[in-house]
Amino acid sequence: MVQQIEVDAVRFAREAGQMLRKRFRTALEVEYKSRGNRDPVSIADKESEEFLTGAIHGAYPNHCVLGEEGHDLDGADQDMLWVLDPLDGTVNFLNGLPFFAVSVGVLHRGTPIAAAIYVPASPLVEEGAFHTRLGAPSYLEDAAISVTLNPLPQ
Repeated sequence: MVQQIEVDAVRFAREAGQMLRKRFRTALEVEYKSRGNRDPVSIADKESEEFLTGAIHGAYPNHCVLGEEGHDLDGADQDMLWVLDPLDGTVNFLNGLPFFAVSVGVLHRGTPIAAAIYVPASPLVEEGAFHTRLGAPSYLEDAAISVTLNPLPQ
């Protein structure tokens, strides 16, 4: 089941990311979650979260979903929680900088069991989904990735 959750997290993040690509560098309504015009949220953030929540509940109707843009713990199975950042890097997105992502995490009883971070566009990295699950390697698409143990030169 965890493997299928990982597969679905990647699929959902990828589809939301492709929706964001269509909205990238277009005129968008922007609101602010805090005073001083900090912490912006756009219609693209909201549409991405609505898509993700619908996709998750379509596949896992009882799982809970917690979204950054307003979805609170809706779902009957309190043991399973999907945590969403539907547009990670909103400020970059709004300023036309191609450094943003869709982040999806899944917890079982508070323990992370799967995650996917879809990067729709970047001049440094090709389009792709980073993903992993509890007890398994991390991947960029189908290629295993790891963290280097050697620090970067100072």
